[in-house]
Amino acid sequence: MNPKINYPVTLSKNLIQTSLCAGLLSLSFHGFAQTAEFLVIDGLITDDIPFSEANGVSDDGSTVVGMSATNEGTISAFRWKNGQAIDLGALPSVGPNSSGQGISGDGEVLVGRGRTVNEEGTPINAGWMWAENSGMLDLGRPATFASDASYDGNVIVGKASSDNSDAFRWTPGTGVQLLPVLRSVEPNSTNAANAVSGDGSVIVGKSGSYAVRWTLENDTFSLGDFKGEAFDVTSDGSVIVGSGSFNGSDEAFLNEAFRWTEQTGAVALGLLPGHSGYSRAKAISADGSVIVGTSADSQLNEIKAFIWDAENGMRDLQQVLETDFNLDLGGLTLTSANGVSADGKIIVGRAVDANDRPRGWWVNLDQEGVQPPSLSLTVEVKRFLFFFSYTKISWSGATDNVEVLKDGKVIRSGGQSGEFTQSGKGSTYQVCQVNSDYCSDSMVAR
Repeated sequence: MNPKINYPVTLSKNLIQTSLCAGLLSLSFHGFAQTAEFLVIDGLITDDIPFSEANGVSDDGSTVVGMSATNEGTISAFRWKNGQAIDLGALPSVGPNSSGQGISGDGEVLVGRGRTVNEEGTPINAGWMWAENSGMLDLGRPATFASDASYDGNVIVGKASSDNSDAFRWTPGTGVQLLPVLRSVEPNSTNAANAVSGDGSVIVGKSGSYAVRWTLENDTFSLGDFKGEAFDVTSDGSVIVGSGSFNGSDEAFLNEAFRWTEQTGAVALGLLPGHSGYSRAKAISADGSVIVGTSADSQLNEIKAFIWDAENGMRDLQQVLETDFNLDLGGLTLTSANGVSADGKIIVGRAVDANDRPRGWWVNLDQEGVQPPSLSLTVEVKRFLFFFSYTKISWSGATDNVEVLKDGKVIRSGGQSGEFTQSGKGSTYQVCQVNSDYCSDSMVAR
């Protein structure tokens, strides 16, 4: 059973009444308790040397794609669902290593990077897709790294060519198609397609040094006159997030996370307090209201996962979980939030443990929370003649039976409301609802 939660209140003057023969103190609390669930994704390894990363999550938050060490000493892509991770295997011809990078919105198609051989028998990188009925399939040349998939998995995007210098779009009918570069980009520049909208109509990434989006017409549009890269896009393609240099610097470590729409252009989101290195927005909810990513100081000594929304701005995700949701993260330090569900409530990412080993994680934020009962406790001390005192304890507002504690020990059980008296004064009283975490603050009978 979880420790009981005491909800703080502010006592005002009208809650305290004292007189020569009686003292009265009454307390109640109201509000909404935030709830959350945090899970470590152990991946595929079963011994004492864990290593895992969670890189993407389905729209409903139930299925995660990532990479993990195995007991055989290799690195393999995995699918995590219902608390269980399965090994996605590897492409044939070359060793067993693979990494899972992206997932379709419906959770049925997973994509990533593996190794295969070309016609000359030379080992090369290869982009792949995986589905339950087909297993892992090579997307074909020149795809080398698959980053993301549309909602139904029929559009896959990523990097292509032997040196990862091109961006591609893949469909079952067309195979791998290279995407055009910005006209202003120098020859042999690096391009990448990092994410695709739910319907497959908008692709985002970078062309040369600039953050871009591609449309179905194969048009390439720069997101602004700044150097950067786009990492994710909303389901309808209207909001794009990434990282860019808004201070004129060419240094990647001085980039800031941004949020882009056609109406606003790219708006910098800043960095976490105390950080002056970089921030990267890596994933966005379906409606564009929740953004997650990573932020670092200039020396990269401190790297933290962040969550952003318009009301609260950028916040340290670990601090939110530990402070607002009272979660115990088991000694992990959250370093990056890599994926978010469509409703913005489920987030996955990377953490490190006390030995600096990567660990994947999954958290479900119930942001609406649950309403606790409005427990009201009254403690009244009365004097009989000049030498005898007794205390009257009463409560109301519970939604279940309660236990009354005196100096930390249960002395009485009761219904949703009730009262009784005790001889003497000076003891501390509290009312806690049975089978829940709801308690009133402690009250001293004076």
